[in-house]
Amino acid sequence: MLDFSRYVAGPYCAALLDFLGANIIRIEKIGASEDRYIAPVAASGEGGVCLQTACNKRSICIDLGAVEARDVVATPVASADVGAANLPTQWLQRHGLDYASLCAIRPDITLAEPE
Repeated sequence: MLDFSRYVAGPYCAALLDFLGANIIRIEKIGASEDRYIAPVAASGEGGVCLQTACNKRSICIDLGAVEARDVVATPVASADVGAANLPTQWLQRHGLDYASLCAIRPDITLAEPE
């Protein structure tokens, strides 16, 4: 499963699937997502929400606005069964992460997204 989600609900959804045995790859923006720092509990600033929802997930940080990022993201998309993205549809389309774009890489992918 690919976790493109942010804040609380999306990462929590992916964490629940992880607890049920899913193999999760979290894809974050450069410098980490905003939800990483909600309710800081560590000296480095990581928050409790991140520590609870990111456990057992592998993670990569990438500039999703860069053209080259699409090639990098295409590799895990090609082998993923599920994606989660609780970001605005227009943002997903602009970055090639909407359902149609992901289906062009993996036709049978399931995407949990807003709307």
